[in-house]
Amino acid sequence: MNDRITTSSEINDEFESRLQSAVWSVLSDPLPREAIERVTSRAMDLEQEESFLTPANPISARWNQRWAKVAALAVCLLLAFGLLMTLPSSNAFAQVVANISKLATAKFTIENIGESNFIAEASVKAPDLLRLDFQLPGRPVNITNSRAGELISFDSLSSQVSINEIPNANSNFDILQALQTHDVQAVASLEENSLSGTELYDIFNGQGKVWVDLETNLPIRIEMTQLSGSKVNKVVYRDFQWNVPLDDNLFMMPADRDVVRSSLLAAPKESELVAAFAIRQAFSQEPYEASFFDGNSSDISNAGLRLGQLAYDRTQNRAQNFQRQSSKLKEIWEIVGITLVESNDPSLVQQRIDFLCMKLDQWSGLISRTGGWVGTGVRPGEPKALCWWRDGSRVRVLLADLTILDADQPPMFQ
Repeated sequence: MNDRITTSSEINDEFESRLQSAVWSVLSDPLPREAIERVTSRAMDLEQEESFLTPANPISARWNQRWAKVAALAVCLLLAFGLLMTLPSSNAFAQVVANISKLATAKFTIENIGESNFIAEASVKAPDLLRLDFQLPGRPVNITNSRAGELISFDSLSSQVSINEIPNANSNFDILQALQTHDVQAVASLEENSLSGTELYDIFNGQGKVWVDLETNLPIRIEMTQLSGSKVNKVVYRDFQWNVPLDDNLFMMPADRDVVRSSLLAAPKESELVAAFAIRQAFSQEPYEASFFDGNSSDISNAGLRLGQLAYDRTQNRAQNFQRQSSKLKEIWEIVGITLVESNDPSLVQQRIDFLCMKLDQWSGLISRTGGWVGTGVRPGEPKALCWWRDGSRVRVLLADLTILDADQPPMFQ
């Protein structure tokens, strides 16, 4: 009996020794998947060896079964340990964020890919200045001064500069500041990384990806993906340059231009809602769809985007679009909120349309919270309800003939 136990122990010790050798011989291997395959293969080889297929006694057989399970456990442990050893951690990304926070300036390219395609060159000066030069007709420019709470807009075709108020507390007005916010969750991506010399991270719960240069420990490419209804919109940030010289004048409005101030934060006016729908009906006589106010949430609508796409045909140049806009809107300039003098300025016309697109999104959020859309199938010009909302104790209703009425109760679906 003692001899049999000794024999069993010897066999077990030999198996354990071989198993440990198999595990530790590959723990230093930089390829965890390959290492796991090697451990698994080695464990299977050990099980198939004659000395283990024909153990000296039943006790030895039970020991061998036990160690076969240990081998499987070792493979699982190696998987976890290998991933921890080879994949970058969130602590590693914290160093990337720390490096970004030390930068004084940056330049990069922004490419929007989706329903609205554009390319812009971004210039950032810490902590609160951002300039976007769009590669569009007229070379429009947006300058964001987060500290002053201003968005400055102008282009080469206009004699005016628009200054819109924005939130002073906006701490993520550009992607670099967004990466430095406390709620950014960065995890090592499990996807295959096709960019050599980089680490790949998933950010914002999988909505974004960051490729970090291993030498500089700074981003070289960022991709953000967002669903817009049934369509996917992607924004790519690329061609980063760090700590490049940027003059303060780059972030100032041009001199000798008229300044028009407004507030994007002001409560939307009913006249702006009517103006936005007037533009929609000038460019399309199609019945309204149920999805007119649909968006990513009750507070975010695609209505403004759809309106902008109707009013600006990206297959045409700026001059052609101005002719098209003038032709469609010439009878309703007053409703749209454009004077006859302003109607001769392509840039001012487009700025007004863009402003109303943003206001329409504001309205859709307000209506989604306090009212509803009831205009599915309604045709432009019909005296039928499109949408309703609550204004204090009143129920307000917009009809497709562009009139707004009080109602005793919300209208029913058409």
